[in-house]
Amino acid sequence: GIVVKQLKQIVCTSTREYGKHSVKINCVCILGNGNVAVCGDFPVIKIFDKTNMHCIMKYEGHKGPVNYLCNLGAEYFLSCSDDKTIIKWKIKNSISRFELALKLSSKFADKVVIDAHTDKVIQVIPWGEKCFASISLDCNLKFWDDGDIPQLKKPITISGVIFKAIIIVKNTMV
Repeated sequence: GIVVKQLKQIVCTSTREYGKHSVKINCVCILGNGNVAVCGDFPVIKIFDKTNMHCIMKYEGHKGPVNYLCNLGAEYFLSCSDDKTIIKWKIKNSISRFELALKLSSKFADKVVIDAHTDKVIQVIPWGEKCFASISLDCNLKFWDDGDIPQLKKPITISGVIFKAIIIVKNTMV
């Protein structure tokens, strides 16, 4: 027979209120642990609990608006920003009191900051479990290996600006 499940509806508008400020939402990503990551025109990524949609965590590290989020395997996610960087974050289930006391300083934040491009990075795309590609307004498409984050190839220079133009199908770029 057919099984029908009642799905919980979550209303997500294109803007989010932060105190007196209204911030545009750029991307929503379901993380490997099921929680929801949200980024926007603010340098903070907020994580919402999958069961009650309360904000349970904040990831801070970018110096400009965060444009895109994606999973990299089950334990990490990537973010890219107007600050020309990509950050690889370790997915955490909760924040310990020790981390809270340190205010998640970059020394203890389980993140890798990659100086990726010479202009805004608009999208990162996973390519298997350890590799990814990035697109920037500098007209470069770059491929990255998650070993120590060296580039796999020299950047492919594209004439003109590419906006979200890569599709990955079974680890093959089309």
